[in-house]
Amino acid sequence: MHLTSTFYHHLLPGAALVCLAVAPTLAQDTAGRVSGQIRDASGQPLPGATVVLQPSGKNTATDAQGQFELTGVPAGTYTLTARFLGYRAATQTVTLDGTQAVVVNATLAADALNLNDVVVTGTFNPQTKLESSVAVTTLSNRQIQNRVSRGTADLLMAVPGFRVNSDGGEAANSVSPRGLPSNAEAGFGFLQLMEDGLPILEAGSLTFAKTDIHFRVDETIDRLEVVRGGSAGIFANNAPGGIVNFLSKTGSGDKIGGIVRLTGGDQGFYSDRSGLAQLGGLQRIDANVGGPIAGTPFKFNIGGFYRYDVGVKYAGFPANVGGGVKANVTYNLKNGYVRLYGKYLNDKVAYYTSIPYQNLNDPQRIPGGPDLRRGTMYSEYQRRTSIPNPFNNGQGRLDRDLANGQHTRYKAISSEVFFALGNGFTLTDNARLLDANLSTDGVYDIQPPVLGTSFAAQFRALAPFGVQVNSPRFSYADDPANTPIDIATLNGNGLVNIAGIFPDDKPATNAINNLRLQKTAGQHQLTAGFYASRYTIKERLSYNLVVQEVADRPRLINLSFPTAGPLFGGQPIEVTNNGFLYYSFGDGILFNSTNTTQVLSYYAGDEWKITDKLRLDGGLRLETTHAEGSSPKTALLNNPDARFTPFLGAPSAANRFAGSNGGLDGQYRTFYDNRFLQNTNELREWSFRFSTLNYSLGAIISSPISWPCLPATATPAWRPPTTSLPTATTLPMLPATEPCAAVCSASFRPRRA
Repeated sequence: MHLTSTFYHHLLPGAALVCLAVAPTLAQDTAGRVSGQIRDASGQPLPGATVVLQPSGKNTATDAQGQFELTGVPAGTYTLTARFLGYRAATQTVTLDGTQAVVVNATLAADALNLNDVVVTGTFNPQTKLESSVAVTTLSNRQIQNRVSRGTADLLMAVPGFRVNSDGGEAANSVSPRGLPSNAEAGFGFLQLMEDGLPILEAGSLTFAKTDIHFRVDETIDRLEVVRGGSAGIFANNAPGGIVNFLSKTGSGDKIGGIVRLTGGDQGFYSDRSGLAQLGGLQRIDANVGGPIAGTPFKFNIGGFYRYDVGVKYAGFPANVGGGVKANVTYNLKNGYVRLYGKYLNDKVAYYTSIPYQNLNDPQRIPGGPDLRRGTMYSEYQRRTSIPNPFNNGQGRLDRDLANGQHTRYKAISSEVFFALGNGFTLTDNARLLDANLSTDGVYDIQPPVLGTSFAAQFRALAPFGVQVNSPRFSYADDPANTPIDIATLNGNGLVNIAGIFPDDKPATNAINNLRLQKTAGQHQLTAGFYASRYTIKERLSYNLVVQEVADRPRLINLSFPTAGPLFGGQPIEVTNNGFLYYSFGDGILFNSTNTTQVLSYYAGDEWKITDKLRLDGGLRLETTHAEGSSPKTALLNNPDARFTPFLGAPSAANRFAGSNGGLDGQYRTFYDNRFLQNTNELREWSFRFSTLNYSLGAIISSPISWPCLPATATPAWRPPTTSLPTATTLPMLPATEPCAAVCSASFRPRRA
């Protein structure tokens, strides 16, 4: 069983093309320089403004005095663009002979609607939101931090047209565009969640593994770009609803600078902790630093976070613990740049699930049960569990820790190269290799709570065999003395809760490459590209049932019955073991699968500027997918206890392998393993292929109506040079009557070919 090597046959020519493009760039000399100052309408300098010189790709940020400098610029004609959040961008054509020093001083006008933010995600050509023919939302680093979001899903509530379900906590949530199907396990099923232009993980909607589990919002993020519909399906796989792209800081300033941010929370005051222990609710540190490496052509950025959080629902152990680090280094070339990224994330987040309550129409707390706002069915009493290893047919033990919650260990290295090849051609290649390992541990509701006395009454049919069904013995599973408890009055409600514990592991690897060639030809911006991705995901998931009391931070409960007579030899019926009602429950599921998927995509598009007031863009994307995998089939363990076969019958397919089945230990009286599901030696295998065609068409029509536009200031747009250099250039500010855009776009969901 193997996948076609087409992935490598296509990837290697792309890599060779990139290498050939690098070679000439390293040998060329440069000497020109462009410098200047960026100010606002009142004459105040704008520190941190971005200055980009295209098509060279050289860029920098202004210092505290609003000044900038770009060196090593070869002879040629360039477009210089100055931008700053909240201000309208300005551009100017600059020509150098290779030895000139050109000065460009600019005054930027206010742009309260951020319509001039330039978007690079899901577009045929980097363009402002005003120019885009699709629905675009952008958030700067400052806007992201001001929202104080608990996670990616919370942050995406700022995006119009998204339906966000963040009930899972800080991560592992579902986000979907309105109008497309959504459910609790949708994840990012119709969206592609990206980091620096490539998917965080190609598969976006695995059970217990939504893509956002491998991403955290921190100070390394420069901005967020979201494209909804339209061309999103052309520039990313599985993205008919849109692309969510987080772009990292790259140390673009001309000096080293950074930030350290401390965050605290008061969660401890809402728990049963007392004294100074209450102060340890949430503690988090974020840091980021970047800039040029002195004496070299390199720029760098590195940052990350670490946090300790007891959680908004205190379970007796910390809910969210861990951190991550990201770094990148950029080498600017004569006609482009090469950038390398590295990321490591090791973080645990609580996977909160529902709690029992009463009165559906007016939810109320069950007496003695968990508080509706702060209560949880997690607890330190059931934190650590050890079960017969279901992935090895019950041999050995599988140890789990609820404090791990959803535990991601994500490692990735990425590259990004850009070259201006001349004659209007540019080449971009993005690649990523990643290794992700996600484990999930939680407690899940299965059914409404029942009276403990009713739960024990289910076993009355055993009375003829000498079982004293009227003398059930309940005790806490964590009590070594097995002290009996009065189930009828327990917690003032007498209830027990049947819950699920489903240990799940999903190790994954993913190799991704996206090669794009663009050509400016007159009024056309032509794009063609090839995308290849290959990922392998293993899944181990087991279904187990436990018995809990109904209380805040409950304990697991054991149930047994005394017996009399020779059949049981005086040994008790053990309904549960360590609180587990069933190990590897036969009426549940057992996954032990491996799947490898290869995705190859070809895409092309054109942005056509027909007139100054009319632009069209359209594109096609052909996706081909080949998935192969295998998983052992499952069957109930058939291990009859011969003493009971005359009375209960032998286990068989007719009685669903019940009867006298003794399960793992061969003893009928230990009910907790009598329905043990195991893997067989027979494999279930699959191999399927399909193709999908995506297409989009968009138009933007400029209108002379100026009412949505912001008036320009009367202050002169550009100031004369402040230094005496050989050549000085000024940039004209856009006029107050600049046309605003009416946007029309159409996008089409994928169709299978």
